[in-house]
Amino acid sequence: MEINNDIPVLSIENCKNEKLKLVSTMYDFMCQKKYMLNRKEYNLMTGDPIKFKPYKFSLKEIKKCLKRKDLYQYMGTSGSLIDKAIIKKYLKSIGYNNKLADNNIVFTYSTTHGYNLIFDALGQCGDAIIIPCPNYGFFDFTPERHGFTVLTINLKQKENWIFNIEEIEQLINKYNSSMQSQGKQGRVKFFYNCNPHNPTGKVLGVQEIDVMKNLAQLAKKYNFFIIDDLIYRDICFCNYNPIPMANFESNNTISLLGLSKCFGLAALRSGILVANNDVIKKMRDIIFHTLDSVSLLTIASLTGALSVKNKKYYEKYFTKLNKIYKNRFELLIALVKGTYNTRTKKKVYKILGPTKYKDLIYNTLDIQFAVEPQYVQSGFFAVLDFSMIKGKTIGDKKITNDYELFDIFYNDALIKVLCGQSIMWPNRDQLVARINFAVSEKDLINGIYNIRKLVTKILAK
Repeated sequence: MEINNDIPVLSIENCKNEKLKLVSTMYDFMCQKKYMLNRKEYNLMTGDPIKFKPYKFSLKEIKKCLKRKDLYQYMGTSGSLIDKAIIKKYLKSIGYNNKLADNNIVFTYSTTHGYNLIFDALGQCGDAIIIPCPNYGFFDFTPERHGFTVLTINLKQKENWIFNIEEIEQLINKYNSSMQSQGKQGRVKFFYNCNPHNPTGKVLGVQEIDVMKNLAQLAKKYNFFIIDDLIYRDICFCNYNPIPMANFESNNTISLLGLSKCFGLAALRSGILVANNDVIKKMRDIIFHTLDSVSLLTIASLTGALSVKNKKYYEKYFTKLNKIYKNRFELLIALVKGTYNTRTKKKVYKILGPTKYKDLIYNTLDIQFAVEPQYVQSGFFAVLDFSMIKGKTIGDKKITNDYELFDIFYNDALIKVLCGQSIMWPNRDQLVARINFAVSEKDLINGIYNIRKLVTKILAK
């Protein structure tokens, strides 16, 4: 394969986890030069949120910073007490306990930066992390690069895409016992909890309190950290928001928060890490020795976005934004299942024109959701099932795996998607693809039209 040299490498050698090997080979496959041509295709694999106005008070705080008269001075590594006080009020407003202190917070350059800091600070070769599948594939590689073992458990639709506590405990005991019997150092040290979940969109909130309490008790019993990734917490279609794990067990929880997915500010790379004092001290030391401090502008974007005094603007902003996400998801459902109301028909007709409109409206193909819509409560991803074309051919190409699915979508439908291997999809017998429905309505309608037309053509043979 001729890989595009402008694309970053995953830097994983001798990968131990079989699912991670599949993610790595799929990444290399998608990064071939032939798939990076400068041509028009509908990119439904992106991780970008919807195009929406940036959060006003973040920009306001950044502008205020630029007028400060002390910009010649270096910032403290941990940020100021004034900034932390703003963040503490926000954290308490979303469920963090009242014991939260200044030394429980550190500012980071995005949740990805914070996630790497965790393993830099707490890494010990031989330790392990448990990651539910499916998942955001790139986060799964970070522990491997730090010498950790990645263990996986499969999420299941029949269990509402919620992790199974008994399976987690069995996996902990199995790994810990194995290390002890071999006379090796190491144990299960982390559990990764993305809430809301990427890519299923499942929210752990008021209806899942018992499961979350059980996870907190398990973390205390076996002394492991719950990495609680809350990056999608503000995009919810259900009537409740995710509850932070720190609400149940603060000492064994490391929280990741940021602005990338919800506030229209992905380019700013702004994040926060919340943990116990000992963990934060180690994070702070790493920041001091590698960066000295996080940019004042990064911190300003966070305090502007998360200040509770702007609650009315926050509610207005996210009421409007979440309505757009919900409407975009409902549009996707209509396009996939072929269930159009009058409003959707008008929109489709306007974008596709009369000929393509008729092709779409009278196409009776029913594509299945691998994650049924009723389970998608948040975020902007949907997972579609294309197992019906597995083993079929188009031209001289037979479709048997994710590589071939990606290739025919790219070449025959002008679509880019993330296939099952990329998201560690638990059922390898299925051919699935993750679709981002935060793209423009034009791209979403054209993209799904092309997919439906291609699948119909394949099945007609």
